[in-house]
Amino acid sequence: MEKIHCNSVYEDKSLGVTCPKFEYKKVEYESELNKLNPEKKGNYIPKLEKISKHLDGLEISVKDINTVCCDIVELCDVLPSKLSNELMIICFNLLSRAALNGNIEAMNDIVTFNYSPTKEDVSKILIVDNINNLDFKQIKKTLSHKLEENKSENTFVEVIKEIKQKTKLSRKERLQCSRYAKFIPNSVTITSMCFGLTSIRFALNNEWEYAVFCILSSGFFDMFDGKIARFLYQSSAFGVELDSLSDLVCFGVAPSIVLYLAAMHHFGVIGWELCLFYTCCCALRLARFNATHSDPSQVSELDLNYFVGIPAPAGALLALFPLIFSFGTKNMEIAKPPCIALFLFISGCLMICQIRTFSSKICVIDKSNMGIAIIIITILIICLTLKLWMTLVFLIALYILLIPVGAYCYSKALKATKLKE
Repeated sequence: MEKIHCNSVYEDKSLGVTCPKFEYKKVEYESELNKLNPEKKGNYIPKLEKISKHLDGLEISVKDINTVCCDIVELCDVLPSKLSNELMIICFNLLSRAALNGNIEAMNDIVTFNYSPTKEDVSKILIVDNINNLDFKQIKKTLSHKLEENKSENTFVEVIKEIKQKTKLSRKERLQCSRYAKFIPNSVTITSMCFGLTSIRFALNNEWEYAVFCILSSGFFDMFDGKIARFLYQSSAFGVELDSLSDLVCFGVAPSIVLYLAAMHHFGVIGWELCLFYTCCCALRLARFNATHSDPSQVSELDLNYFVGIPAPAGALLALFPLIFSFGTKNMEIAKPPCIALFLFISGCLMICQIRTFSSKICVIDKSNMGIAIIIITILIICLTLKLWMTLVFLIALYILLIPVGAYCYSKALKATKLKE
């Protein structure tokens, strides 16, 4: 007799096991059925046992699928919506597997199935290659016509292939639907954190240029992890927290240790306290940002275009400015402890102050300014390739000059907003 293996019908991945999740959910179903009156309870408990016997046996005959599905549908009438939804997903999975094996009765049941799982449910439970994002309603409709025309054993497979051809996804959509999409943004964040930690290793070996370059690399990756997450629709609370922790390591801890080993150790305890001050300011800056942006819907459009204080990556660049300047000019006078101490203190204060500074969101690249943007980016890449340190000196100096400009533009925009209100 033809059988369907159902050990993957409803796995409990959180427990790390491959036996059916139904085995674990059965207790929950039983507790709900026990709340019924004795007569109803006497009718439904045997049905639950029957379903359990089939599913926990790890395989079920195609012939028995219809009976099991009928029992599941009856149980759903008396169970809470969450539990009934889970059972209906199992039911749909069983019917789909039987249909893929050419069972005409299962195909007819799918057409008359009164439950419509979401696209996400279909992509999770229907075990067929490359069918993510198929619309179940479209499957039912197309399958219904096919069954009327020709009841062949391959009808269900033909329907899936036909719908797949009609709904070809773009490269962007395929990437967004990929099972690996959710790992990409967090991988970029972790790469950024690894660069930050590696800068400490280079600092311990007195390789200062490599140490600073690693922090710059961290900043580069930090620019893109959030953008990639939004592009792939993979933004999550976990990603936000991981990004903040990475920022603290890369732009709070790493610059302090690099600068302490490079020069601040000459000041003894005071030098270490200044490094601690900078790191604490960075932590406070990140915590304040998370607290104020925990609910994006509560943040005004004006506040989205401006930071409160300078962001952590900018703070790290400002603190490292004396070292970067010395690499570019070969003049080590500016990299002396007093100068580095001054920049550390100023950078820490600017991160926790209430001064509004420009956010990168204020720069929007579209068709109208695409040409200018490409020219500027090309010139910037050439300059960074030929004269890395001097280009960075120029960019950091330009950013410092833009801090008061940003504060002025924000106050002006705020007054204009209040006048409109």
